[in-house]
Amino acid sequence: MTVRSERRYETIGILTNVWIRHLGSEYLTLWDTEDWLKYKDYALCINPQKNSLLYVTVTILGEQFRLHRLLIKCEPKDLVDHIDGDGLNNCKHNLRLATNAENMQNRTNNANSNSTSGVRGVGFKSQTGTWTAQVKIDGKKKHLGTFKTVEEAEKIVIEYRSKHMLFSKEARL
Repeated sequence: MTVRSERRYETIGILTNVWIRHLGSEYLTLWDTEDWLKYKDYALCINPQKNSLLYVTVTILGEQFRLHRLLIKCEPKDLVDHIDGDGLNNCKHNLRLATNAENMQNRTNNANSNSTSGVRGVGFKSQTGTWTAQVKIDGKKKHLGTFKTVEEAEKIVIEYRSKHMLFSKEARL
């Protein structure tokens, strides 16, 4: 492991682990070695998002850029998806262009804060005492069924996402 300018990093062939400090904590970030060599002398920061994701930012000539956007060389309107859902993994094989709908499939947080089940895509219907399973594709809700248990509804949601929502974390499993 090498420490350079108070930044720890470890190169293992084509991959480099880089530790970046932010507000008293140290975060492990993953890089392709060729990209690390290109950006290692710039100011690097961890940029927390309100959805709890963390991203690496690079400051070049006083302007801050998200590292993943620099690496994939995208247009300002384009969205870049971290395939594994980890905003600190900036290896090129972990980045892909995505539409907003595709990017939303891969969100890492599970259920919404107002969820009755704690499971993304599953809700409780108090009128019937049953659990509903649904997904959202291209901004439209798709009802997958009504079930007696939360576990049954969750299983159907996971199966549907794994087969039909190719950008979802379930499709990676």
